[in-house]
Amino acid sequence: MIEQSTIESAKQWCHTGSDWIGKGAVNLGMNYLDKAIPVFQEVDARPWLTYALHHKLRGYKLKRQDDMVEALFDEVLAGYVQQDDIYGQALLLSQLAECLARQGRQERALAVLNLACGMAEAGGLRELAAYALLVEAGLYVARKNHLRAVHLLRRAEQHYEAALMERGVIGARQLLAEALMGMGEKGEAIALLEDVQTRLWGREAYHEAIQPLRLLSTLYAETGVAAEKERITQMLHWTGQHMIREEKAAPRAFPAEPPIGPRDPDSAAAAA
Repeated sequence: MIEQSTIESAKQWCHTGSDWIGKGAVNLGMNYLDKAIPVFQEVDARPWLTYALHHKLRGYKLKRQDDMVEALFDEVLAGYVQQDDIYGQALLLSQLAECLARQGRQERALAVLNLACGMAEAGGLRELAAYALLVEAGLYVARKNHLRAVHLLRRAEQHYEAALMERGVIGARQLLAEALMGMGEKGEAIALLEDVQTRLWGREAYHEAIQPLRLLSTLYAETGVAAEKERITQMLHWTGQHMIREEKAAPRAFPAEPPIGPRDPDSAAAAA
């Protein structure tokens, strides 16, 4: 019989594995999960087993082992259905859709994303609905259907704003600006990117500020606004200086994917 202390250790292995996967050390993270999974199987702790398997699936997704994602999908989904966990189901579907899209299975990916978004919106899960919308918008951008992508990104932005999630708003607005650039809507794209870079500088997120600043530099060059291009060029220089100082002080670790993942069963139960 497995002792309670072993079960608690397995839970900690799950958290450690999840943390490492989020930092990009996927193999190390999955090693911790592989220690925990047999414990949960032995004691039939279905919520924790589902949680651990979902993080393992997440690891396979980051490693682009899409066949392994599909191999685990049914078992993880069955666990969430048994628990009536809409969050887990919608997140899992969104992640599957990303793998399907990578394999060129666009139509199925879009159908899965529509299902995931509908479930999330019906459950009031705004961050998760926005996440599904961002993934879906990316597929339409790849198809050069920028108008549809803009529609989806505006919905995602609204969800993030309602949830008071500034990081999400920033990401959605940057993607929205890029889609508008694809449509030739340079003025609105500039306004959005200026907002994005201002917010990122306010958060001292200098690494993330590089891309919107580069896009602004391109747009101001194309529109012939020399003074603004010079301002952005100076900001890019300052951003580079900030990054150098940060790296000398303490290198920053960036998450390998958006900050959204499976919910800890104990935390989910407490929130419910």
